Amino acid sequence: MPSDARYFDDVTYGHAVIMGRKNYLANKKALPGRTNIVITHDKSFSLPDATVVHSIDDAVSMAREMGEEETFIVGGGEIYRQTLGIVDRIYITVIETEAEGDTFYPKIDFNDFNVISESKHKADKWNPFDWTYFLLGRM
Repeated sequence: MPSDARYFDDVTYGHAVIMGRKNYLANKKALPGRTNIVITHDKSFSLPDATVVHSIDDAVSMAREMGEEETFIVGGGEIYRQTLGIVDRIYITVIETEAEGDTFYPKIDFNDFNVISESKHKADKWNPFDWTYFLLGRM
């Protein structure tokens, strides 16, 4: 979904992004225009284009020390699961299709969040499915 990829880039550009090692390796490089913070338990792991830390607390602290107003958790699944309880906002795209995959965002308890904004879009020649962008805020 090219529009979702563009939206992700627009929202996260210029900010810190926190991701797990597997997610970084799947991308094969740091996300450009962002401060990349990669979490791994492997104490010997290092990267030329990202900062490596060994816990979510360290990653969040690093982003705060940099003065980030908004830091983005960008996966993978285990990092999403471990951080769902600490996030204040969730930017999430719901794509109207069933797809196979091995990584999923954890189930969101909508009693904990308000819908701040919702933007619906119809499939087009570049994006094969209807989709909706949601911005959720913790109550």
